[in-house]
Amino acid sequence: MDDLHQYYVVNREINEQNDILQVPRRYIRDMQNPLQFYSDNEFRKRYRFRKQTVIEIMLPVIYDEMVKINRRGLQFPPIVTGDLRGFSQPTVSRCIFKISQLLAQLLPTYIKFPEGLENQRKNQRLFYDIANFPK
Repeated sequence: MDDLHQYYVVNREINEQNDILQVPRRYIRDMQNPLQFYSDNEFRKRYRFRKQTVIEIMLPVIYDEMVKINRRGLQFPPIVTGDLRGFSQPTVSRCIFKISQLLAQLLPTYIKFPEGLENQRKNQRLFYDIANFPK
């Protein structure tokens, strides 16, 4: 019986040592392009857009303006890439501001607000039918 007890004690100690010594694997990935760096789920969680939406809709629409901002004829890198590469907070803030302005200029092209009280109420009913919003 003592041998069995000693076996369990030694086995428990070995298991505890193995638990401590296990180091999580690290993966080296190119952090310059978040479209390549992040998985689809990680990208959506971080940016709230699908990769496909950014590639097919957003970038083609603002690409020309982004090139003008840069003045070097090169595409302006994504903002988080700048953050990951150690740009200062004011630089990142200016980038965010410029991109936000470009997107805001496109608002009337892609978002149509209802005109007139009747159309507004109709849209409210439709939203309510879909998602009980607004209550």
